[in-house]
Amino acid sequence: MKRDRSGSRIDHLNVAVPDLAAAVAFYEPVLASIGITKMLEIPPNATPNQPTAMTGFGLAEVKPYFWLIDGGTVGTNMHLAFTVDTRDDVVTFHRAAPRWRPAPRHCWTRPSIPSTTTTTTAPSCSTRTASTSRRSATAAEPATPGGPR
Repeated sequence: MKRDRSGSRIDHLNVAVPDLAAAVAFYEPVLASIGITKMLEIPPNATPNQPTAMTGFGLAEVKPYFWLIDGGTVGTNMHLAFTVDTRDDVVTFHRAAPRWRPAPRHCWTRPSIPSTTTTTTAPSCSTRTASTSRRSATAAEPATPGGPR
């Protein structure tokens, strides 16, 4: 039985890419390894408000929520994480994406800035991609005396 992942308060995520076909060729098998499939392709100029091509991925029983948008560059300090049910699923996911590396186990954020951190492992940030099989929580980091180092 598949877990219901529709409870997220995030409706969708758009990622601008310089080459949509290459990005789809990369993401399609990687996301399929964790049950996320290509659901929708929108050609350029399909609507007046969307001049660029888009491809949407998601869970078939839910909707597309991960979108690749043609004609842009991926932003710096972007962090993307996918949830899976088991540690074996994490291994399968990383095998499907050999160029990706697990996120580092430490990061720096300014005090009083909200940061997403895992509740059972060290935080992961400042990487283009990461995956985790554990629950996470968002909390403000405590202020450090004397400020950041």
